[in-house]
Amino acid sequence: MRLGAAMYDITGPAAEAGMFGYAQIHQATTGIHMRLRSRAFVFHDDSTSVADDETKHFAFVSVDTGCISELITQSVIARLQAHDDVFPSSTFQTHNVMLSATHTHCAPGGLSEYPLYSMHPPLKGFDKQNFECVVAGIVKSIVRAYRNLQPGVIRVARGDCLGASINRSVEAYNANPIEERQQYAHNTDKEMTLWRLDGTDGFPIGMINWFAVHPTSMGSWFTLITGDNK
Repeated sequence: MRLGAAMYDITGPAAEAGMFGYAQIHQATTGIHMRLRSRAFVFHDDSTSVADDETKHFAFVSVDTGCISELITQSVIARLQAHDDVFPSSTFQTHNVMLSATHTHCAPGGLSEYPLYSMHPPLKGFDKQNFECVVAGIVKSIVRAYRNLQPGVIRVARGDCLGASINRSVEAYNANPIEERQQYAHNTDKEMTLWRLDGTDGFPIGMINWFAVHPTSMGSWFTLITGDNK
């Protein structure tokens, strides 16, 4: 197994750009609290049993944005396939590239081809400047991660992370049948899963974790770009 990790800035327009998430007409960007990133991880199966290049590689990308639109995915794949000076054009396709949004509510929007996701207040339609920033940053992070591939191992850990999240609709949850609620220790999923990617020299390459929390620590009153709690 070979592993690579990299990130790239995707912050976007920091003034007068509508934010995606809360749908509040006043929430347009007025500055930067923290820069947004595209964090890419590329996995390469170097076993002899795998024949074609597109099956050997897989890319997972965590993107500091509200959501990933089809147009973002299609554009990223098309641009990756144009990087045939770095890897064969068939290396990355829709089935082996996973783009995952952190779902921050304080990032510039206007990234979707669907009007519902680009026209609600405070958005004013498709934002070409922001779209180019996000797509280009995702592509560059994947290319960098590919170039950083090195022999490594993946270690997996799981454990409960208490006190970091709440159920925002306890009354509704408690309306579920008692026999269903008794199957779980908590009214939200408290388990965190973490992948640690290490080089064969023991030096950390990167980490990925999954935890059920809504990144809304910064409310609709907040107008500085931020990745929030993710």
